[in-house]
Amino acid sequence: ENLQESFSGRIILSEVLLALRTLSEGGSFVIKLFDSFSWLTSSLIYITSKLCDECIIVKPLRSRIVNSERYLVGKFLKERNAQYVQLFTTMTEMHAKLHAEVTQIQQSPISLVPLDVMKDDKDFMDDMIHMVEELARKQTDALRVVMDEVEREVAEIPRNRH
Repeated sequence: ENLQESFSGRIILSEVLLALRTLSEGGSFVIKLFDSFSWLTSSLIYITSKLCDECIIVKPLRSRIVNSERYLVGKFLKERNAQYVQLFTTMTEMHAKLHAEVTQIQQSPISLVPLDVMKDDKDFMDDMIHMVEELARKQTDALRVVMDEVEREVAEIPRNRH
């Protein structure tokens, strides 16, 4: 499960592009993510934060806390201004490059925007770090509870000695 984020990068990029192509100004979208540790996922969240009035990462209550599932919610798409065109063009070019190389073994891009751009956005980085740490803490706590229960049950299994 810890590789889902890496393996799903191309499809998530496709989903974000599809959402941006089809939404009207003021529209919203929801896309399933797996973790948010990679720069690629961070850059998709960053782009969403720039193109939508609200960008939220949600872990639904009904989602198993021990898995990495979470959702990127882009609410209220902004007008298609110069920044929108630039970010959309960058994503489209990266997507086309990946699509052209589909027959070759390739990796997802490291990021869709220069890392310095995201790192220099203190508010974005503070929010990302807080979100990642909080979700990771909750997931780790839940995994600890599950593993403690497994260990307790294993300890209670009668040992057959021959």
